[in-house]
Amino acid sequence: MIVADETASFAITPVNLGLPYNTTGLLHFLGRLPLNLVKEMFFTAAPIKAQEAARWGITNHLVPSAELESFTMTLTQGLASKAPLAVAVIKEQLRVLTDYQPIAAQVFERIQEMRHRVYGSEDYQEGINAFLEKRRPVFRGK
Repeated sequence: MIVADETASFAITPVNLGLPYNTTGLLHFLGRLPLNLVKEMFFTAAPIKAQEAARWGITNHLVPSAELESFTMTLTQGLASKAPLAVAVIKEQLRVLTDYQPIAAQVFERIQEMRHRVYGSEDYQEGINAFLEKRRPVFRGK
């Protein structure tokens, strides 16, 4: 669950480092957001402002900064008052059910092959080096 104030922003930034995103993570995004928004977030790594994130259902609650702590504490106190075993089982059920996204073996193998190609690329090494050196990467598509 996500509680945010108006100053929050959300970004998916692995392309800034030359990294492919994991397939399970992509499937989670595809299950929650329209494809065009997923593409924009992953291809551009541009942050989405809190109001837009709320509109797309990325956040559960958008509250003013002055109320963020008290709202969150009230929410968590309410959660803490519920039956912990039941909450734990429901949480695990939701995790298992949302992870259940079967894909054909050949599709999985193709995705893994593409990911390994990226991990062996000069761009991947450049992304890591640039991050460690605190500079912008220069990607060459190699």
